[in-house]
Amino acid sequence: MIIMRLKLLVIDDTDLSSFDKGQQYRTYNTYFSLSKYLEINFLLQKLSNPSKLRWANFYVVNDFSRTNSLLYTDYISLFNLNLFNNIMKIIKNINPDLIILEHIYGINRPSLLASKFLGEKIIYNSHGEEIEVCKNSRCKSLIYPVEYSFYKLSDYIFSISYEDAIKACYYYNLPISKFKILPMGIRKIRCNKLNKDLIRNNENSKIIAVFHGNLDYEPNLIAFQKILNISKYFQDIKFIILGNSLKIKPFKSENVEYLGYVEDIDHYLCLSDFAIAPLVEGTGVKTKILDYISARLPIITTRKGIEGINVKDLGNYPIFVYDEVNKDFLTGIQYIMKNIETLKEKAIRANIKLPTWDDVPILMLKYIYEIINVKGE
Repeated sequence: MIIMRLKLLVIDDTDLSSFDKGQQYRTYNTYFSLSKYLEINFLLQKLSNPSKLRWANFYVVNDFSRTNSLLYTDYISLFNLNLFNNIMKIIKNINPDLIILEHIYGINRPSLLASKFLGEKIIYNSHGEEIEVCKNSRCKSLIYPVEYSFYKLSDYIFSISYEDAIKACYYYNLPISKFKILPMGIRKIRCNKLNKDLIRNNENSKIIAVFHGNLDYEPNLIAFQKILNISKYFQDIKFIILGNSLKIKPFKSENVEYLGYVEDIDHYLCLSDFAIAPLVEGTGVKTKILDYISARLPIITTRKGIEGINVKDLGNYPIFVYDEVNKDFLTGIQYIMKNIETLKEKAIRANIKLPTWDDVPILMLKYIYEIINVKGE
């Protein structure tokens, strides 16, 4: 029983009622779980389906200047006095015990300054170092001062792994004591074996490999392109690719099918025999890898793909990790093909020590009470 109901204000520039990205889905579920213990308030930049947040209070502020560059749009918002004053009024009206900033983009930027100006206690929920996504000096020159400000001005930082926290300390000269480790956790996915057998028969007994992710996000797009190249060498594998894209239309070739956005990703994970994630870019823990583990699929990926996940916590789980997407990676796929049934059984029986989605909100609640210096039981 909680001795008092605290007010939490969560600020996010993404649409938490649309789950086209794994991170949004996990964010939604985390705060939904926390709503049993805390009063959840959202300050959002966009919200396409308000009914999905009926369990919380929410405010939508979307008066952002429009330019061709997201980075420049975000900087312009810092000089939008109407926007800044509107955010200030909302924060004062809610009078939160704690503010959590989910990203460094969009509405989070003026909200950081407004929260600091009002003397609010702030947590920056870091999902990885954004500076690592930048490929050129121009991008880095724009991102570095912003990310630095979020790390420096926040009272505490939630980091998805100890490894990620260490990297942030290195990039921005931060004390490790400022960090609270909040891993992402795995879900409960129950697959129907009959469905797997039916789809395999319909595809002439081909082994089915799956990859999912928003293809408008460049690291996922690069992985998608690598899968297309890999597919040429493995005609006996059916590659299923899922994920939203404004540029690529769904298509079907001899052994590759891109389905675009699907409502139920779990359904397709359950239809698959193994997961392929040839990721060479990106930052933070990759939610897709956690999804594949949740579905108990054998996985072939890269060191970038497994980044932030302690392999020791996976026990004897069949995950094959390579430095690059090269001949060794292709050899790994051949091994999976030859031993697929054994590996699938091994994945089901593996003793995994990763936290679950039920564990993460409880750990987050514990940190919140510690930060606000309130006792809960």
